[in-house]
Amino acid sequence: MKIKIIFYCFILLIIEQKINVVNGCTCVEETFEDKYCRADWVARVLITESIEINEGEETDYLIRYTVKFLDSNVTKFIFTSANEGLCGVKLKNETEYCFFDLQMERVTNRGRGADDN
Repeated sequence: MKIKIIFYCFILLIIEQKINVVNGCTCVEETFEDKYCRADWVARVLITESIEINEGEETDYLIRYTVKFLDSNVTKFIFTSANEGLCGVKLKNETEYCFFDLQMERVTNRGRGADDN
């Protein structure tokens, strides 16, 4: 009986080692309006150019977008994974988008601001 238990534990250990663990991004099911209202910053932008970047054999491809902030003369680069499975986002050139997000401090604090207790 003891040998069976050891054997089954060994089999479970082997199976556990063979299972691929996948950590992907998830999006909380919220309406567009809720996400917009919770955002720390909002920007209306125009995508003017996109370039795929390969930084090496072991890294995933990135896409660098040249972004013009509308209602200002500011142009910046934003980067995203080329792989949608890694939360990459495909954006079309010469298309207007509304970007908004929470600051990382709030995200790591489970969505609570510094003055929320």
